[in-house]
Amino acid sequence: MNAFLQPFSRVQTCALSFVFFITLLPFLFIPLGPYLFLYCAVLFFLSPVLESMLLTPLYSRIGRFTYLSPLLIYTESNRELHLHVGSIYDYLINIERHEYGHKAQLKVLKGILDGLNELCNRTQDGELEPERAIIATSYFFNAKRAKKLGFKEVEANDLEVFNLYLSYFSLAIRLSMIKGKSKYPKLSEIKKIHTTAGELLNNRDAIERMLSHIEIRLNRLNDAKPLCQKS
Repeated sequence: MNAFLQPFSRVQTCALSFVFFITLLPFLFIPLGPYLFLYCAVLFFLSPVLESMLLTPLYSRIGRFTYLSPLLIYTESNRELHLHVGSIYDYLINIERHEYGHKAQLKVLKGILDGLNELCNRTQDGELEPERAIIATSYFFNAKRAKKLGFKEVEANDLEVFNLYLSYFSLAIRLSMIKGKSKYPKLSEIKKIHTTAGELLNNRDAIERMLSHIEIRLNRLNDAKPLCQKS
């Protein structure tokens, strides 16, 4: 299993097992007909959430995606690397409940920057060709910040737009965790962004500056915590 993928605790495992059981239970009691169809339709739209929570360890083991950092993964298609901010599973493992809000947002940004830095390492070491395309979306990493790192906005195709809408509830849960309150993504504001491994490497200084700034802010929050507890 990937080194970045941490196991659930026993309590978390039991809770997710219960969710999985409850999800399947209606199939035993709802007769064939419109109600079962309605339940299947609801389940279809919630499937990205359930998939994210229940199947992340399996997907990592079989190589469906690869971790660049605890909170940044990629899939590969047509020799393009598609970046994704970690799944709900990864958020639950790496972000504690009391960190939801500002600290969670910083930890996610750090995870993204650590992952981008890892891509730079692989390009520098010759594991990635400089012309290898890197694709992402800007829902957690805004377009302005992404532009500073060499990303450019490109047009999303119909399938990518559909997948984005299908993942709406999963996005909303993760966005709410980093905002510390209920938050719903404005899909019209989400942009597809593109760069190459070589261009990313050229902007490594900007990545490291941004990463250093985020780490300083995180350290300040960590240093302030004992003071708050003491008072």
